[in-house]
Amino acid sequence: MSERQSTQSMVGTASINNGPSLPCQLVIEREILRVDSISPKPDPWWSAVDSAGHFHAYDQSPDAERAGHYPTLQTRVEEIECTDPDHWDPDSPCTSLNIIHWHCRICGEEIAPGVLVGPHTDHIDGRYDWQAKVGVPFEGAMGLIGQEVSVRAEVGDWWIFGAMVATDVHEIRSDSDRATVHFRANGPMGRQKISRRAAA
Repeated sequence: MSERQSTQSMVGTASINNGPSLPCQLVIEREILRVDSISPKPDPWWSAVDSAGHFHAYDQSPDAERAGHYPTLQTRVEEIECTDPDHWDPDSPCTSLNIIHWHCRICGEEIAPGVLVGPHTDHIDGRYDWQAKVGVPFEGAMGLIGQEVSVRAEVGDWWIFGAMVATDVHEIRSDSDRATVHFRANGPMGRQKISRRAAA
């Protein structure tokens, strides 16, 4: 369930459909989701030394989510066949059960990684809402309303880019030749670090 939102505001410049750089304020609203669970989960502070002196621990590095949290362990799957004599439903066949065992990669000793028993409450990132307020020359501002355009914002060392729709004009000042046009993302936005080669 949604519990709260986090808002981040950044100032930079933006290009619309690869046009000239224009002053821009980028606002990112991130939905924070609360997830409740009663199941056990890995203990991120677990470590152990096996009988052969091999050290094992939960990997907290950013790459661990993709590569696995136990770089010194390997898994072995034990398949337990269904032997339930009372299971007769042909539309829901009795399936085997797979149990995962962890073993040291070097010596093969079975290791039981630490877990935290439930219940747990965690918070994860939910939906992102990207908005941009861009100072657009007045004569072209109204013509953008309702149009889907390519926006590339430069904020610090990053490009933030994607398809956005101009929703309305927020501010038209009599002492300026610009109007503030409000854009909202029409899908996911990308990020790329600006390299010297790309910026040249």
